[in-house]
Amino acid sequence: MVTDRLRAVELLARAGFWFAILPLLKRVVPLQRLVRWMFSPKNRNRDPQLERAVVKAVERTYRLRKGGICLDRSLTLYRLLTRAGASPELNIGFTRRNSEIVGHAWVMLDGTPIFDSPDSVWEFDHLVAFGRDGLPLKDEPPAGESCPPRHA
Repeated sequence: MVTDRLRAVELLARAGFWFAILPLLKRVVPLQRLVRWMFSPKNRNRDPQLERAVVKAVERTYRLRKGGICLDRSLTLYRLLTRAGASPELNIGFTRRNSEIVGHAWVMLDGTPIFDSPDSVWEFDHLVAFGRDGLPLKDEPPAGESCPPRHA
């Protein structure tokens, strides 16, 4: 029980750190480099309980922040999930709503988006997905082509 509480506190602290620093970093560091920095593998087997704790900590940390958080939240989630031994995908896409172009970032784990419904990410034209080592995945669709969310 104490170990679970310590783990939760540690995860909240890590998520809080990224919550504080990512708004600046994402403005001064190119996305590809930032994603490589955020990839943080540990040599361990996957731990579903730890992965659930990561998702919960990131959700709690970003719950209070309004608007424009999807990239920060997704980068934080990507970092903490890779540290937990998982192999998440960080996805970036765009769509047109009325006369505006709207971007979105989301994380997929085992073919399922976290924090988003599969239907909500379907509407986005997929721009890029980052996988292992923070590198772009090579099997991307042609630019501008709508696609379903990527599956692992």
